[in-house]
Amino acid sequence: MASTIRLHIASRPQHVLPITEAFPDKILPLLDGGSIVIDVSRQTSRLEFVRAYPFLTLLTMRATFIAEDYFDADFITVACKPEYQAAFRRLSGCVNWAPLRPYPRLAKPTLLMGHDCRASRPSMRERYPYLDTTPEMQRSLFGRSSTVDRDLHFDLTAGRRERALDGKQYSTTCVAYASNPGVSSSAALA
Repeated sequence: MASTIRLHIASRPQHVLPITEAFPDKILPLLDGGSIVIDVSRQTSRLEFVRAYPFLTLLTMRATFIAEDYFDADFITVACKPEYQAAFRRLSGCVNWAPLRPYPRLAKPTLLMGHDCRASRPSMRERYPYLDTTPEMQRSLFGRSSTVDRDLHFDLTAGRRERALDGKQYSTTCVAYASNPGVSSSAALA
């Protein structure tokens, strides 16, 4: 494996994102308010591949922006160590949302960063034109799963329809994305 990223996508407060354990005061109000949140975690790239392919991290993070378009996300969040915040700020437009806190199952505390998709989308797409996606690209990565029989897009965006009726929004899914130079991309939905 050369590079990997895990995306958790939620639009219901009852489907807890991993980031909610450490930052419930920041994440639950977003979900209670009907927002679709993409939580980015486990983004890593093997050093020898990054040296050979400096764009690898950007390519791997692109899955986040494809998901942002497909699910019409409102926010992207990431819990990271302080030494990585500059990279998330530069590469994905994230800003600090909360200071360092203990994070379950991690030795070091993490801070919460996030980005308002609607506010950041135009500037991010102008700065990084390769982030533009097509409906075909979005469907090929997130359109169906071999492990889930239901329509995940319908589930995640159902809340927007429900909100018009009762003021709430619901659903969740998790997407793992792997990238390896010279090998076609794959997605696994769980």
